[in-house]
Amino acid sequence: MSEARTILSVEDLEVILDTPAGQLKAVRGTSFDLKAGEAIGIVGESGSGKSMTALALMRLLPRIARTRAGSITLDDRSLVALSDGEFARSISGRKISMIFQEPMTSLNPVYTIGRQMTETVVRFSGLSRSAARKRAIELLDRVRIPDPAGRMHQYPHQLSGGQRQRVMIAMALMSEPELIVADEPTTALDVTVQAQIMELLAELRREFGMAMMLITHDLAVVAATVDKVAVMYGGEVVESGPCRDILTEPRHPYTRGLLACVPKMDHAPTRLGAIPGIVPALLGNVDYCVFSSRCAQVRPQCRTAKPPVRDDGHRSYKCILSTAEINALPAAQPDEAIRASKIERGGQPLLEARNVHKVYQVKRGLFSRRTALHALDDVSFAIHPGETFALVGESGSGKSTLARILLGLETADKGEARLSGRIVSRVDPRERARLMQPIFQDPYSSLNPRHTIARIIARPLEIHDIGDATSRRKAVASVMERVGLPERVMNNYPSQMSGGQRQRVAIARALIMKPALLVCDEPTSALDVSVQAQILNLMTDLQRDLGLTYLLITHNIAVVHQVATRVAVMNKGQIVEVGEVDQVLRRPRHDYTRLLLSSVPEFDNSPFQVEPLHSGSRERSTVGGRVGPS
Repeated sequence: MSEARTILSVEDLEVILDTPAGQLKAVRGTSFDLKAGEAIGIVGESGSGKSMTALALMRLLPRIARTRAGSITLDDRSLVALSDGEFARSISGRKISMIFQEPMTSLNPVYTIGRQMTETVVRFSGLSRSAARKRAIELLDRVRIPDPAGRMHQYPHQLSGGQRQRVMIAMALMSEPELIVADEPTTALDVTVQAQIMELLAELRREFGMAMMLITHDLAVVAATVDKVAVMYGGEVVESGPCRDILTEPRHPYTRGLLACVPKMDHAPTRLGAIPGIVPALLGNVDYCVFSSRCAQVRPQCRTAKPPVRDDGHRSYKCILSTAEINALPAAQPDEAIRASKIERGGQPLLEARNVHKVYQVKRGLFSRRTALHALDDVSFAIHPGETFALVGESGSGKSTLARILLGLETADKGEARLSGRIVSRVDPRERARLMQPIFQDPYSSLNPRHTIARIIARPLEIHDIGDATSRRKAVASVMERVGLPERVMNNYPSQMSGGQRQRVAIARALIMKPALLVCDEPTSALDVSVQAQILNLMTDLQRDLGLTYLLITHNIAVVHQVATRVAVMNKGQIVEVGEVDQVLRRPRHDYTRLLLSSVPEFDNSPFQVEPLHSGSRERSTVGGRVGPS
């Protein structure tokens, strides 16, 4: 059998941004090849250069950026010498298509799905409108959009998140490209929708023989999808090779650190490894190891010379340490068990939902009548002091609505929420603030961009008129130290902070009132895997040191396994299953719970095991694992 031909070859790609502080090389000397039908995963933290690499290939870089490359060839055709016009007419959308991270911001809200799918292909390929419409309907059907002909007349806001992402995939396939560039295509999606999208992409790759470049920081998605991996840091590819080899026997210290940050579901949770610091902005030429400032294995020569490239023809990595020295290093992930001890639940619950109902009156169209949407249907549970109670389920299951009712931001139509035995709405707001505080999903949108970090953290004290300016400043300094924020950033603004630092600010703001319970709504979903590990470790430490109780709302099953003591599974406004974490995740009773667990991707060699529903059987069903080509 002949070897597949090389579709894409990139040699020494550089992306340079001209900033007031000087030239910032967002991508420096990146090289990789991609064969027909092959998938490569580009992984790394935010700021590593992943998306810049993709945007450079698509000629979508911001105006302040420019590229410099030894060569970029697609099917033996050089792309470097093409003008922007030639690239748009013959390459973009025809030979290479891109699936963007957030479909709602990528789709035009005032154009119908049909117009957006057919407009480009009619203009550049010469296809008639009727032929383009027919192909669009066929592709919508192929990506499993119900009623594809009817969807052609709808607008993006009339589709769910998963359906919008499927539309983006169908749009990318309109001109039958040879290469798909997928930039974080599942980051904002539920675990079940994520699994469906990645399985769909794998099927389409096999059917159309396309190559795919997947940009992501989700290592589990990489393991379930791609054939080989390129690990980027500081704009460079620091390690590359076959997916299984990279994820099971990493050689670069950065790759080892990333893998140690991922919660594992095949054994009892231990403290996550964490890479200290953040990805630096590397200005000008860098004549040293880009990872040296954060590497636990750093040597003096790492700071004065670039590391050698160690390539055995099968995989390569850039490091001063040999393969033997890397293999002799201790495990990057600590082995410290963190699961909380058994919670005593005989006393009064700290937070309780009793038969909570919530119905919204919604309109399906401009001239349609209002219909009842049952957001919550007879929801009951109790959270006791010291535990982490997780709510899991897909978007629209009622998790966030329930959280707003528990926080007193909305009222239930029937039933009641109780805080320390009292109905939430009847608890004085000052006392409620001392007992319970929220941590929101996106720290950037929940922090006032015009206030300093010190003002943001102190704001609850100001609102409730607690203390004077001096005592507030002392309280801010104390809580910042508690969450690992240096005092020097007090006068910074949110835009000057990294994503992990902003989430620490949000946690500090919640802790300033010394609450007993934190309501955490997707606190790590917008974070890189390394920053997620830092925040999860911080939450564990705070619970141990301060005796905090958590209500954790998430769709990330691995995070639930990592930090929760009990879990409730929500579906269509109802709690369908609740119990101890190990019991629910290992021996699920409800079909919906089993569906959620079957969608969880695994990246290691020990797939998550779910015991069968019937205890008499000795068989165990393995879920997760690869959904793409082996």
